[in-house]
Amino acid sequence: MDIHKWRISWNNLQLLANTFRREIVGVHNPTSGIIFDLIQCLIERDFQYNTRDVRQAYAMVKDELTRTTNPNDKVILIVHSQGGIEGGMVIDWLLADVSEDNMSKLEVYTFGNAANHFNNPIRSGSTDKTNPETYRAIRHIEHYANHGDFVARFGVLNYAKKAPGQKENRFVGRVFERQGSGHMFCQHYLDTMFTMDGDKVAEGNPFMDSPLEVDMDNTETIFAQKAHKRTIKSMSRLWEYRNGGKPST
Repeated sequence: MDIHKWRISWNNLQLLANTFRREIVGVHNPTSGIIFDLIQCLIERDFQYNTRDVRQAYAMVKDELTRTTNPNDKVILIVHSQGGIEGGMVIDWLLADVSEDNMSKLEVYTFGNAANHFNNPIRSGSTDKTNPETYRAIRHIEHYANHGDFVARFGVLNYAKKAPGQKENRFVGRVFERQGSGHMFCQHYLDTMFTMDGDKVAEGNPFMDSPLEVDMDNTETIFAQKAHKRTIKSMSRLWEYRNGGKPST
């Protein structure tokens, strides 16, 4: 990895650590330039081609999920861009190899997600749709996307939408869409959604303080009811992790 690419990766990890006040372990997907990266995205996404970093991420996440014995411990997976494709592949493998009890420790948060699917099957014997913490294998998945982000538009913003008459699709998770552009992780996502004030995340910003506008065609009724007259930050679980915090539930 050349010095410039190393600095970008290090800056991303450092800002994540500063934002959430936790130890961050990174898996780097090396770039070959925008043209070859797009080709690789299409091959990975459409043919489920796994690269070395996919296998590395799978091994690391699986080890953390199976190593922790406290059911209250959480393993947080944060992915960006092409990492959404690779993260989706990692999840598919984990769902096949890891018990439901261990999978329930995993939480997933994506930014500018390029994937065409994000699986999260219903837990065996689960019937209560009103309680997402017990209904699906992974209790919390959230996707953050800029409306004008080219990558998000051919990924999460396209595939998370249900076709007319479709009850469910293979892209599971809440989608929070910002009316802005840009694809860079730090500059266009963390800086606008988790804006720093000195060495801490500010208690608000224009995106997180904005009222939720719910797309009723693509939202389960129970979430729409909870989201009524709420702000984005009041419905964002990832927001609760800022500055070393913990979600209330």
